[in-house]
Amino acid sequence: VEEPLASCRSVYAYIDRNNLPGLFRTFDFPSPDSSSPGRPLTTVPQQALFLMNSPFMQHVSEQLSQRVTKDASQPADRADEFVRTVFARPASDAELQQLVDYLQEQSPKELAQALLMTNEFLFVD
Repeated sequence: VEEPLASCRSVYAYIDRNNLPGLFRTFDFPSPDSSSPGRPLTTVPQQALFLMNSPFMQHVSEQLSQRVTKDASQPADRADEFVRTVFARPASDAELQQLVDYLQEQSPKELAQALLMTNEFLFVD
């Protein structure tokens, strides 16, 4: 009996093999000239730089930080709410302490952006 592929996602779209969009190259898109039944997980520096500088990600980070700041007033509550919102799980004690320390020195928007750039958020295990 085969297990369903519940943790897999696929997107189908037209690809112009002679003119790949820059975003695809940034995220290590495989060559459309050959089949690629399985790909290794790769992370290249351009991915993080794209996410850090993307106006869309900056907007999402701002919206997330405003939502969490409105819903939680204490640093520990904010840290836990960030983890629950972004990762859909409770924060561990060690994570809470690190995030509270981070929030004492950085803005909630920067924490939101950092969490949205983590592998746990970007990839489905």
